[in-house]
Amino acid sequence: MRLLHPETIRVVGDAGDSVFENATVSKKQIISHAWSEVFKYLGSGKSHPKMFISNKTHIGYYLYGLFAIGTKFGCRLDKEKIRKLDGEIERAFFNKYDYYLNVLKGHGEFDFRLDDYFDRVYLFSDLISLYYKGVNLLPKVYGDNWRKYIPVESHKEIIRQCNKTLQKS
Repeated sequence: MRLLHPETIRVVGDAGDSVFENATVSKKQIISHAWSEVFKYLGSGKSHPKMFISNKTHIGYYLYGLFAIGTKFGCRLDKEKIRKLDGEIERAFFNKYDYYLNVLKGHGEFDFRLDDYFDRVYLFSDLISLYYKGVNLLPKVYGDNWRKYIPVESHKEIIRQCNKTLQKS
């Protein structure tokens, strides 16, 4: 289980299809997986280090962010599942105007409700995870400087190094 940084969700939504040409995942899979992970977390009731939004209103806002961005490019996320959740989550989810007004305030700006949970390190972690799956969103966040943040740029080199390490063990 893992929450995606809200900036990651926005960048995935804005990314063109060319970013996903050689990827092992698609836009729809990324957003759908994040959506289902939240429901898995809520259903299990177990604590998890990568599912750390504890406030039910904030979970509702987060789910709506996934829904709003995912449905723009064809994710078939069932918003009726929200009605089965806690009333506080449901109210926050369906309060769309408030979400857009207070959470998606532009490019990467988030109000205190989500800033308390996510930071730039978490965003970087998301981007590296997606990079290893063939989705390079780093230029969309870091611009022309993105290469200085990647230890190994070639996917073939990443595979070679991983295989070499695994063979030694």
